Amino acid sequence: MFNLRRDPFEKALEGSNTYFDWYLSRVFVITPIQQYAIKFLSTFKEFPPSQTPGDWSLTKIQKQVNEMNVKAN
Repeated sequence: MFNLRRDPFEKALEGSNTYFDWYLSRVFVITPIQQYAIKFLSTFKEFPPSQTPGDWSLTKIQKQVNEMNVKAN
């Protein structure tokens, strides 16, 4: 877990010898965070995503560009 305002380059893990002390003093937070994450992720069963994710394959993009060129001519 990083505080991006205090450590914008996320270097505390490698550059600080007290990072693990700070991390171990907050282990008690893991279980409540897991419960919160499970609660959030379970909403995807009741309310699935409404649209399919985008397809960014190069062949599809090339096909779209070719179709635009045909329409322009």
